[in-house]
Amino acid sequence: MLYSVFKELLSSFSPQSVYSAAVEKCIANSRIVDLLGDSVKSYGEESRRGRRQHISHLPYEVNGAKGLRIKFYLQGQRRTATAHLDAREVS
Repeated sequence: MLYSVFKELLSSFSPQSVYSAAVEKCIANSRIVDLLGDSVKSYGEESRRGRRQHISHLPYEVNGAKGLRIKFYLQGQRRTATAHLDAREVS
């Protein structure tokens, strides 16, 4: 169990690390801030209890290269948006 936790946290191509990098880029993008409003927040899928911690992701492999599709939500003061991300690991 500890191995899988450390692998998820320390891997550079884990769903959590790719999600974190994507959120930082989205929040730094001036066009996104203009459309959604100030103080943009991100969250994953909402559970039955109203928690928004699960990040929807789908790992795949094409010609030996790993890929990852992630879906998350952005919320600003004026609007909300859905972000779809397709990341591929390169050597």
